[in-house]
Amino acid sequence: MALFPASFIDDLKSHVSIVQVVQERVPLRRSGTSWKGLCPFHGEKTPSFVVHEDRGFFHCFGCGVGGDVIKFVELFEKVAFPEAVRLLAARAGLTVPEPERSREDVEDQRERETLLKLHESAAAWFREQLATPAGGAARRMLDARGLSEETIALLGIGYAPTRRDGLKARLLEAGFSAAILARSGLVVQREDATTLVTPAWTAWPKSK
Repeated sequence: MALFPASFIDDLKSHVSIVQVVQERVPLRRSGTSWKGLCPFHGEKTPSFVVHEDRGFFHCFGCGVGGDVIKFVELFEKVAFPEAVRLLAARAGLTVPEPERSREDVEDQRERETLLKLHESAAAWFREQLATPAGGAARRMLDARGLSEETIALLGIGYAPTRRDGLKARLLEAGFSAAILARSGLVVQREDATTLVTPAWTAWPKSK
């Protein structure tokens, strides 16, 4: 299924002038029925970048790049197609018809967000453990390898103590369910108990 209805894309292109959109970013001069300028996508001294208002597309005879106004915004602003559409729609004052998501899609998105928060909480806990007395051996190992405190903080390096239920207790206390812990991969459900699986010490990258 297309992200946006074809009718909306056609309507959007009819509401924006490709020449005006390009001219806001690239100096153009009239050349017969078209417009010419230096290509913004490769270095050149002689203009080979042509914009056709009546046909609604641009083309560079130097590097071969070309397309409609949406493609131009994609390439120039370095954004994906959906974002280029939204930028142009905002410029034209049009409301973007966002696709309806199924109940399953909504639930999947919520689970992904929960898992992300869970892993962020786990990473914070591991970093905290590195500063405890139990993390002394790991800190000495990092120091022997020449890692400064700034580098350790930047990489988000943490320590997993031998006691295996500390992280599980922290995450349960934070409100995460046992089921989502199992789905996260941080714990595994065994027949006898739910056991945390971690190495002796590990690095957890910080969330961005």
